[in-house]
Amino acid sequence: FNEKKENLYGISAEKVMTKHPISIDKDSLAVKALSLMSEKKITSLCVHNKRNKHKTIGILHIHTLLQSSIN
Repeated sequence: FNEKKENLYGISAEKVMTKHPISIDKDSLAVKALSLMSEKKITSLCVHNKRNKHKTIGILHIHTLLQSSIN
């Protein structure tokens, strides 16, 4: 584990990033976001605007949705 941690200091974000993240439109319902996360088995979604799906305007984390009591 320490070896892996030390290696992170010399690696660029580009090497470990997700190149094609799953995203959702900012006007989508929270329940749709939670469903998408469950379906894809992920914990975060990039949030975009309909006009530009390739520009992230925020990040939505599953814990935020669960704390909001989304069913």
